[in-house]
Amino acid sequence: MKNSLACLVVVAGLGLGAIASAQQADTHAIDGVWEGPWYRGMTSGRAKLEIKDGEGMIQLAALDNFGNGPQPLKEVGFDGKTLAFRAKGEGGSTLTASLKLNEAATDLKGMCKFEGFTVRVEVKRAAAQ
Repeated sequence: MKNSLACLVVVAGLGLGAIASAQQADTHAIDGVWEGPWYRGMTSGRAKLEIKDGEGMIQLAALDNFGNGPQPLKEVGFDGKTLAFRAKGEGGSTLTASLKLNEAATDLKGMCKFEGFTVRVEVKRAAAQ
């Protein structure tokens, strides 16, 4: 009985370690500047996302209450396929995002929630300058 319990504890610990490492995939695949449109209903504007070493900024120009300037990313996570983060707008509301990376690693697309509304973001990797 003790051996079974010890085995279960070890297996559970290994499983949690695997989950934690999967959530902490290498973010260098998404490092760089990403630009493109955002859409909310009949409204749209330009999005700019900058990521480096798991940190970054997002700018959603013309999105009401978000502000036109870049806002820092919080709680950034990347599992190798999906980038998730939060960012607080100038009005105090939080944007929650989940963007999927395409196989060519050239596009990040997905949905965000801001002030109860869905905002679609479609950004492409910007050309190196």
